[in-house]
Amino acid sequence: MGYLTTFTLFNDDIDEVLKKPGEFCRELYQHAAGGGLSGSRFISLGHASRIAKAFKPRHASERTVYVQTGGSIYEFILMQGKPGN
Repeated sequence: MGYLTTFTLFNDDIDEVLKKPGEFCRELYQHAAGGGLSGSRFISLGHASRIAKAFKPRHASERTVYVQTGGSIYEFILMQGKPGN
């Protein structure tokens, strides 16, 4: 298996996706391909400044946990190997 990219969509302005589906797909592709993560991790469409958040693409063998609480999302990268190493 290759790389996985996790996205979080914010529902507040989700109707912007229907207005500009091609642009939204290009933004998703750009972030999944790694090109969008040198700058902002947020995807904007129309008047919506934060329609989605892209997390760093990670190899499928990496263990990552995402926790959402309230309006915040936390990313935890679990270390490989045995406990104590």
